[in-house]
Amino acid sequence: MMLKRREQAICPMCGQRVLLRHGVQLPPLLADLFDMIERTGEAGITSDVLANVFYPSKSLTDGRNCVKANIVHLNDRFAGTDIQIWAGSGGGPYRPFRVVKRREV
Repeated sequence: MMLKRREQAICPMCGQRVLLRHGVQLPPLLADLFDMIERTGEAGITSDVLANVFYPSKSLTDGRNCVKANIVHLNDRFAGTDIQIWAGSGGGPYRPFRVVKRREV
């Protein structure tokens, strides 16, 4: 299996890495979060796992809330594309997040 080449640039204002995912510029944390969710494929990944990876020093509840906030930011950034991060209906900490084709509403 060949992994896609990830494009990266440097922000001229702050010097931070800017990464492209599906043509959308993301800061490093959001890019890493997106990559982890995308790589899990159809199985997805729960907010508990993401919280433990990205926010190990926070309580699980605070970590989950940070993950959820970042998912909202990701979905806002991907609003002009045909993909979104979705956890199914009903939400909850045990519904895995997945990258899916955007549903027509």
